Amino acid sequence: MAMQDNLGTTAVQGLAGDWIRRLAAGFRGAPGRMPLTSTSARRTLATEQPAQQALPEPLMPRAAAFDPTAARIGEFDLIERELLAQCNVVMVGGSADQGLLDHAAWLQDQVAGLQSAADLGAAAAMVAPMAADTGLLVVDIDALRADAVTLLQGFRSRYPDVAVVIGSRRFARNDFSCERALIADASLRLPTRRIAFTLAMSSAIHNNRAIRSR
Repeated sequence: MAMQDNLGTTAVQGLAGDWIRRLAAGFRGAPGRMPLTSTSARRTLATEQPAQQALPEPLMPRAAAFDPTAARIGEFDLIERELLAQCNVVMVGGSADQGLLDHAAWLQDQVAGLQSAADLGAAAAMVAPMAADTGLLVVDIDALRADAVTLLQGFRSRYPDVAVVIGSRRFARNDFSCERALIADASLRLPTRRIAFTLAMSSAIHNNRAIRSR
């Protein structure tokens, strides 16, 4: 009986040892694993990941800096060069320091004639002999007397066919509408860039004609 028990125990031990050997062989055949916290593991992961590539810059043209003098002003479709070429302009008041007179030298090459006057009285004498619809008055009202509004109203009633542009540093913005039709056909906030200056003159001519046609 003892012999049978020993044989049974030996058989069980043999089966257990065979199972343990197969299990150990399976672990040896499996791919090795390393802890992710180890330095070698972090190094391995870093080399396996592809480097992040920089994104290309958007293919958009960069706008050139705006030139206040607008030397290529003819490129703007809104400016009617032919209309200005028929005008005789009288500029009143102001200085050549960030005022309307900053544009006088350029304007002389764009219009039929250009004159300057010290006040509205002298300007009236200059526009009197002009043909109808050719006169354009450009006034820096900051340089006029305190009664500039009254003087402009008198000028408008006497010379209704002369378009008037007024400029002031006290204006909040440019106004190319007929908002100030009692004294002017367009308004400019000073100092002004050349594109706005030219648009104001073109707008004043059209507004003046529209007002007289009502």
